[in-house]
Amino acid sequence: MRSRIGSFGVIVGGVALLIPALASLCPAQARPPHLIQIMPASGPAGAAYPLRATIGGTRFVPIGNLVQFGPVRIADVASTDGMHLTFAVPKTVPSRGEAPPMVLGPGRYGVTVTTASGRSNALWFTLTRGLP
Repeated sequence: MRSRIGSFGVIVGGVALLIPALASLCPAQARPPHLIQIMPASGPAGAAYPLRATIGGTRFVPIGNLVQFGPVRIADVASTDGMHLTFAVPKTVPSRGEAPPMVLGPGRYGVTVTTASGRSNALWFTLTRGLP
């Protein structure tokens, strides 16, 4: 059997093995983000208490991450390193009509991140009663 290294892979016995070339042309199937932690994991409910949270995880994209916080969608959250997303914790659910926004009350809310590769696992954020 004759072997030689070709510009597109290895040819063994007249059969081209294009694995090296294909690996560079077709990236591995993208996997959805994976969430590891959210910091802080709780904070006071109510618009009077603005709060930012950071999600730590893997496989975030530079732009276009969609954070789902309970019923609220937060679009186009950026990640500079693919491992962290920082966003303003929503305190209301936007209105779609003439009604005012609905306040998010105290409770536990699921948080996920969606990219073009799919939706992540969920973490929990707890909105507590506002400070006295």
